[in-house]
Amino acid sequence: MRGEVIGINTVKFADEEVEGMGYSIPISDVIPIINQLVDRRILKESEKGYLGINLETAEEVDVTVSRQFGMPEGIYINDVIEDSPAEKAGLKPGSIITAFNGIKVKTKDDLINVISYAKAGEKVTLKINVMNDNGDYVEEELTVVLAKKKD
Repeated sequence: MRGEVIGINTVKFADEEVEGMGYSIPISDVIPIINQLVDRRILKESEKGYLGINLETAEEVDVTVSRQFGMPEGIYINDVIEDSPAEKAGLKPGSIITAFNGIKVKTKDDLINVISYAKAGEKVTLKINVMNDNGDYVEEELTVVLAKKKD
């Protein structure tokens, strides 16, 4: 009623046999992405930041796995590189990364995309979930200073 944007359509399904059905993303999820797009800078490979996790062994926790095992959606980390920025910040195997600088990450590609625009030496915030002693996942924030990519 006030003319505020509350979401952005992402998919619209229309067919002669059914009434159109649309899906949208809440504006609270979109604003960090818009800000990143506005602030996005093209970085040379030598300028890009390095987090220090092994994405080859990381696993995506999708909605199905999340519901089945009571885990948050995100990227389950199996291996943290020794002496890396991630390890220095306190990231441990078993952690689930759910956001990078306020942008939700659900897939490895999401994480690769947001990291590719972060500079070496930049401070970033990771939102992670870790399992506590009761077997419940607890959300934490880690500040990580990205390193220069190693050749």
